[in-house]
Amino acid sequence: MTERVGAVGREEREGKAAPKETPEIAAVADAYRQASQRPVTSKTVTGLKRDAAVLLAAGLPVEWIAARAAEMPARGWVNLQQHVERSTEPLPGQRTGSQTPEERRGLPPWCGQCGDFGLNQAARVSSKWRTLGESGSGERCPRCHPDLVAAA
Repeated sequence: MTERVGAVGREEREGKAAPKETPEIAAVADAYRQASQRPVTSKTVTGLKRDAAVLLAAGLPVEWIAARAAEMPARGWVNLQQHVERSTEPLPGQRTGSQTPEERRGLPPWCGQCGDFGLNQAARVSSKWRTLGESGSGERCPRCHPDLVAAA
């Protein structure tokens, strides 16, 4: 039987073929293999490599992806893309959920002296109250109002 030129296998047509092997893709698959307590099937490895290629193409760091892959065998998981999408582990350099309310809103830290002389806690999370004087009617606080601090 002769092979047709340009013919592709069923796995390639269905997008199930393993991507071209790179050191990064191999590192992700190896992290899964090393964490596994059992032999890993070629079907699982092919799926991991395919998922790793997609995640690497999206710009995620290989070390972070490999660490997520290493978490999967203990949980019985094989879908790396799904695990990464649901992961709560921060990316390198990503801020965690321990930000202050000011940081989440992009505000400079509250000085504590403005907003009804420091009595109005709303000044902590809203620039509207970061004023000198009573009830937000005074001049903007030069120490922590975002318009004045950013201009300085």
